[in-house]
Amino acid sequence: DMNKISSLPTDEPVHSLQTIACSQLEASLRTLYAEHGQDHVFQYYTTLTSSEKQELLSQLHAIPISQLSRFVEEAKKSQCNNKNVVKPYVGQVCTTYLERDAEEICMGTAEGYRAISSNQVAAVVLAGGQGSRLGFDGPKGIYDIGLTSGKSLFQLMSE
Repeated sequence: DMNKISSLPTDEPVHSLQTIACSQLEASLRTLYAEHGQDHVFQYYTTLTSSEKQELLSQLHAIPISQLSRFVEEAKKSQCNNKNVVKPYVGQVCTTYLERDAEEICMGTAEGYRAISSNQVAAVVLAGGQGSRLGFDGPKGIYDIGLTSGKSLFQLMSE
């Protein structure tokens, strides 16, 4: 905490005061972030320059980590209690009109309109390139980014 600087001896050079304050802030933030399971943010701390360290500590100090941890825990709990689960369509899927005769197309169209009017249908168009640069063989939108819910970006956008 930068307020502690005033309690330090004033005959020290200013850069020493900053170093002491910075190391105290670092220790306090390391403890706080570890308590919330976020100590990985310090993984490359030792590779940073002094000014980069100060900038990182300043940014970490500004984050309301306790509040964010509560939000994550509440989201996890509500995820377990969520009964509004999207169910996949179990009917027949027609890939093109060319594969169907006129009667099937007419029946399918009627069933589609019925489902739409009953609020049973949603359409989402999402785009994103292949995940090849991520080392992933599929669209980037279904790449596992490590969310606690295990959901893909496409699923989150669809919901």
